[in-house]
Amino acid sequence: MSFSKRLFVSGADSSILQTILPYSFGFFYLDSSEEERNALENNFNSLMNQAITYNEDKNEKNQKILESFSQIDQEISEFFSKDSPPFKLLTILLKTYCIYNPKDGYLHGMANILLPLVLLYFPDLNFENSEHFLPLIFWSFTAMLFNTEHIKILQNPEENCQKISEKIRNIIENTAPLTFLWLKLNGIQDLTFLFNDFIYLFSNSLQKQTELLIQVWIMFNRSPSPQNWIVYFSAAILLKLFDKFCQYNPTLLRQILPKLISEIKLEEISRLSLYLYEKSPPMFGNFSKLPKKISESPDTGDDTQLDPTKASTYIIPTHYDRDLRRSNPNQIGFMFTPLPKGIIAPPQARMPGDNIPRCGYCAAFVNKYTVFDKKGFCCNICGSNNILDTKVDLNSVELNYEVYDSYLQNKYLIRKSFIPTEFTIISMSLFKKFPYILDDLLKCYRKVANNRQIGLAIINGGLTCLLFRPSLSIQTFPDEIPEIPLYQIFTGIPYFTQTFSVIKEKIYNLPQIHSNNGAENVIKFAFQIGSRYGSSVKLFFDEQDYNIINNHKTYKDICMPVTESCCEISFQVFPNDVSPLEIDENPSPKISSQNLNGKIPNFTSETINDIFPSETENKPVLDYKTEEEETNNLSKSKTLVEIAAITGGTFSILRKPDFEYINSYTLHDSFIYAKGPGGTGLTDYAGEGFLKNAKGICCAKIGVNQTFFLTYPAKNMTTKYLQIALFYTTEVCSRKVRVFNLKLDNNCQYNEGVIDKYVCAMVSNSLIVESKESAEKLYNEYKNKFKDVNLFLTENLLKTKSPEIYEKAISYRDGYTLHAKADPLSDEIVSV
Repeated sequence: MSFSKRLFVSGADSSILQTILPYSFGFFYLDSSEEERNALENNFNSLMNQAITYNEDKNEKNQKILESFSQIDQEISEFFSKDSPPFKLLTILLKTYCIYNPKDGYLHGMANILLPLVLLYFPDLNFENSEHFLPLIFWSFTAMLFNTEHIKILQNPEENCQKISEKIRNIIENTAPLTFLWLKLNGIQDLTFLFNDFIYLFSNSLQKQTELLIQVWIMFNRSPSPQNWIVYFSAAILLKLFDKFCQYNPTLLRQILPKLISEIKLEEISRLSLYLYEKSPPMFGNFSKLPKKISESPDTGDDTQLDPTKASTYIIPTHYDRDLRRSNPNQIGFMFTPLPKGIIAPPQARMPGDNIPRCGYCAAFVNKYTVFDKKGFCCNICGSNNILDTKVDLNSVELNYEVYDSYLQNKYLIRKSFIPTEFTIISMSLFKKFPYILDDLLKCYRKVANNRQIGLAIINGGLTCLLFRPSLSIQTFPDEIPEIPLYQIFTGIPYFTQTFSVIKEKIYNLPQIHSNNGAENVIKFAFQIGSRYGSSVKLFFDEQDYNIINNHKTYKDICMPVTESCCEISFQVFPNDVSPLEIDENPSPKISSQNLNGKIPNFTSETINDIFPSETENKPVLDYKTEEEETNNLSKSKTLVEIAAITGGTFSILRKPDFEYINSYTLHDSFIYAKGPGGTGLTDYAGEGFLKNAKGICCAKIGVNQTFFLTYPAKNMTTKYLQIALFYTTEVCSRKVRVFNLKLDNNCQYNEGVIDKYVCAMVSNSLIVESKESAEKLYNEYKNKFKDVNLFLTENLLKTKSPEIYEKAISYRDGYTLHAKADPLSDEIVSV
């Protein structure tokens, strides 16, 4: 049995619990070096020193952190008296976490989760010689919150506890109807007696059983789905203790629950929770865990699917067979999720990525499947022989695991400190209607790393650009494409935040001007800014500017050549039939009829043109034509949709601005270098787009759970191996490379479920529309494009009569699928 499974099923012996905790929580690897462990300790010491001196620094202005500090002092005083050693220790650890994660700061319940970890290392609260244990406690606490995604629950406890309760009820109803009936008859089916344990991760019920609680947390971290395991663990507890529950008054369950839970056998609960997981798999999570269908190939085992050191955790072949060499189409395909949710990171190579030997012909990294001899090695990717002057350690991480991470000393493929990453272009008329659009933009910018460089322009007939040097000013270009030095048009987020009020005032007072070439210049300027630096460009239009720009003859001149571009261009469009008075001043990403005071825009016409009722004869981008008509009149055919699709951006039709869902701030400056068997090149599933780059896949950013679908020609396959190298920047601005190596020898049959999932997610990600009718038009377009693929998931998305297609599409693109329940406005069951 593997290390991970043994920990999950049986836990660890109490005598080694302190030692094994860092490895079981995943921030130490089994083969980690002393230098790597010392680096984490030094990082903690640096954060703690900042926390200690934070209040003494008069220049600090982060009100969120100061408020968190005050809340920490208040809550810890409920456990221990002030000035006592435990009070000081808990306080400084939690304040250190606020420095580490200033975005979330301190949330109620964190102290309850931290305290058991402190008691594990200091059971008698004697803190002498505590320097060695403090980093272990801190990183264990941080890893627990990260692996289980418990931060999301703490951010909105009441709502999230209700969601957890609903999932548990569904599991119990399907697996143990008698238990569900008993809960319902006694009026406790809402499971409120478990809410405290949901919030405090059972530290409330097991507060006197520290070792048992830690064993439970180890089970969570080593489970197949840590972020969802509180659901399966709680359901297992209810089923296991059902016989004892029946002996007590239901109103007393909250009082007796700690005693009953403390008597459980952990191994029985772990096996039962795993059974429930397999019986009712989560309808959410990363793309690497997809629902199986009878027609699909048999599973190869949990270890293969869940082990982050296995390439199959990230790369799922969708169709592969030797017969494809003689078939049409003869493409081998796979789905690639470089950073899936909810798994522990792969092993860390000791050697810097800059020094790992690479093939001199295809540039592939040496890996587990590379064959070495006395003179060098034979590349398993392209089959070429290489001479190697240096010695290699055959026991190293990079030569023993299919997937591994490595730090890059030379910052390989990273943009320099003043290279722009994001540029936003906003319609002036839209800004007049929604003045808070800039405030939402600023909120998104504050969530990203401070070294990001941003820019802003306004469409007011011509183009007005914001200049940040030598002083803050604006410059309008009526009929020409702006040509402005880099240092003037981009700035860092801190300066943008500092001058935000002045920026907003300058934009609001801009006059509207007449321009003959404004429409063409906007698109050309977007490509000029984006492709020059590999940046993201986001354009926000109202209906008027949308119709002008979309119907301009720019398709042949701009849209076709950009397949070689590295930029990412997204469009968000808003119809005119929503007045400012109908919009909530504090917009939420979720749109509902209640937000609009019961007034839903006219999205019910049979024709797509009614999305944008226009007095002009110009037809909007979503007026789909036949292929013959498109050939004769390309300029009027889905220009902006094609631009968004080709560059990997999004095209959306919404009723109010929403920056949040198109702002991927997890990682940035990403580059994927991929080679197929025999050194063959890879293309995306659509056969066009940003994968048309000779060197690899250039992306401005790659977010967590973002998925790519790649293919390569089967007839050119001369070897059995595939390698993908992801160069990326972490949230703490460290440059790393993640290398994936896959051996293609397991004859995976055509996997409809995987392709369905991908296509549905891609449609939802690229095209977000708040209308069933308009979504159906988009669906039909993709159905023609992917005519050989079963799109049953996308069909389910459209079966509902609800106009809130947007909310369902958002659930798909975030890596979540719809829960299996009847839609209140539909007779159909929306299920995945």
